[in-house]
Amino acid sequence: MNIPKTVRDLRKKKSFSQKNLAEKSGLSQTFISLFENGKAEISPTSLKKIAGALGVEHSIILLYSIEKEDIIHSDFESVISLNTYLKEKVFNPVLDEKWKAIKD
Repeated sequence: MNIPKTVRDLRKKKSFSQKNLAEKSGLSQTFISLFENGKAEISPTSLKKIAGALGVEHSIILLYSIEKEDIIHSDFESVISLNTYLKEKVFNPVLDEKWKAIKD
């Protein structure tokens, strides 16, 4: 799983700086930077704070972070199909709707 990359990608998609994410999550900017660069581990509590600041459930971040190396071969196709479906049909539309509502 590459949770730091997923958090960074979501943060950038929302046009948040690390400082913005830190302020919204109640975590330090230093921690956000270290975490996104793979130099700090994250607790479930901190992941939930980051997810809340990004406007998504923490479980979506975890699902979005799944990489093919995380899955045994026999389950690979079904998990990737589910992951792709959720990204395209659930995750992106939810983010798009939330940002549309905020911008309007």
